[in-house]
Parts: sequence; structure tokens; C-alpha cells
Amino acid sequence: MTARRRMDELEHGAEEHGHDGWRLTPIAATLVAILAAILAVATFLSNDAVKATITGETRVAEATASLEANEVKADTAGQDSLILRGIVAANPAARAAEQNYLRIERRIQDVLRPRDQRLSGVIRRARHQRDDADHDHLLYELAQVALEIGIVLGTLAIITRRRWLLAGSAFIGVIGGVIMLVGVA
Repeated sequence: MTARRRMDELEHGAEEHGHDGWRLTPIAATLVAILAAILAVATFLSNDAVKATITGETRVAEATASLEANEVKADTAGQDSLILRGIVAANPAARAAEQNYLRIERRIQDVLRPRDQRLSGVIRRARHQRDDADHDHLLYELAQVALEIGIVLGTLAIITRRRWLLAGSAFIGVIGGVIMLVGVA
């Protein structure tokens, strides 16, 4: 029997039964569609996590630059204060220098040190958010891989009419969905 004649017989038999003869085809097709929808969500979440990682890294860099600039100001002010203390020690009549170094020391304590503490907190929080987003991105990427494999297995199940491929597709798809949900949680 030629291949063409066999294909005609299969098509004719499927038309008579109203389907292709494998009753799990609609289930497999639905599974593939569901996995594709979940894959789209995982892809969106992955892209969003990448943006959050980049934004977090930018925040860390900005706060670190501000902290370093503030530390330079504090160091410079501290050195100025030492110089003015030396002037007062050498010349007790230099009351203006004494007032200046006291003002500088108050500024260091009241403005620059609290700013250092605030910026250090901003850096810690931004690093934490960045690391969380990077971890989420990894989970979403793994979910995408599992979902893509599930889609491929589901498609192969439709083509080859193998139940074990359909079961594998569902199993791996569930794994992908669970990994995605772990990232969301």
C-alpha cells in the first residue's frame, strides 16, 4: 500500500468518526494552550524581574555615590576642624577659629553622620530588593524552560498519540507552574 493511499484512509476514517481517532487530542491541545498561557505569564514576570534588578542596581549605585561624597565631606570637615583646633591651641585669642571648628564638628555630628546612616540603610534595602528580583528572575527563567518543554511534549503527544508524552507534558508543566508560583510568593 502506498503512503498516499494510507493517508487517504486515515483521513477518511477520521472524518467518519468526527475526530482523528485519538480521544485525548482535545485534552492534549487544551494542555498545550494552558501551558502556553502560563508561559506568557512567566515571561512577563521574568522581564519585570529583570527591570527590577536593573533598577535596584541603579539605586545601589546612586546611593553608594552619595554616601562616598558625604564621607568625603565629613573627612574634609574633620580635617578643617583639626586645623582650626591647632590654630586655637597656638593662639588662644583666635576665638573665631574656635567657633568655626565647633560649628564644623556640630555639622559633622548633626548633618553628615546621620546622612551616612540614612544612605547606608538605603543601600542595604536597595541591595536586598535587587537580590530578590534577581532570584525571582532565575525562578521565572526556570519556569519558562519547564513550560516550554511541557509544550513540546504536549505537541509531540498530539502528533504521536502517546499517552506517556501527554502525562510527561502535564507533569513538567505543573513543575513549571509551581516554580513560577514560588517566584511570585
